[in-house]
Amino acid sequence: MTSSGATERVQATVTWAGGRQTHAALSRPVARIDQLSYYPALTQRIRALAGQGLDTTAIAGQLAAEGFRTPRLHDRFHPGEIQHLIRRLGLRPGLDHDQRTGQGSLEPGQWWLATLAREIGMPAATLFGWLRRGWVTGQQDTRPPCRWIITADSTEVERLRVLHQLPAGYHNRRRWTDTGTPVDTPKDKEPGNHGREDLRSSH
Repeated sequence: MTSSGATERVQATVTWAGGRQTHAALSRPVARIDQLSYYPALTQRIRALAGQGLDTTAIAGQLAAEGFRTPRLHDRFHPGEIQHLIRRLGLRPGLDHDQRTGQGSLEPGQWWLATLAREIGMPAATLFGWLRRGWVTGQQDTRPPCRWIITADSTEVERLRVLHQLPAGYHNRRRWTDTGTPVDTPKDKEPGNHGREDLRSSH
């Protein structure tokens, strides 16, 4: 079995008894999206679809219809993955055209809560729960509909992405192990029942 560099393409050869060989082209999962053999075509297509004004969900659907697969060979990209690629390609800033706040415009490193949740690929309700626990830094906009503004540079965004990928219950175990005393409420990766009225304005 031979691979085409670090891409998803693999050539397999089966040698049967008697010496006859069968050749097959296979695909394998890869770690990063830029390892895909069709990454240039994928980014070119995203540029074109974003230029047409499509949102991340519509872009993901169109890519699936055209046969583009994720690094893990899933049939469809998550809208959060499309959001990340759009930012990476320097296209529209988060597909969130309304950058106005009660204090002016969003500054570099500031996100609407819902936009950051899409960037990370997590539910906005979960991110709001993290905000309530003090895991992220934010302030509520004074301009209706009084959405939450989260402060997160590229390093912080990556930290939150890693945090989101940790298994459920990990954070509770870490708190007991590291400090010897329990802190906060049991379900760390869920927003719980508090603040549901405030959550309505987080989007």
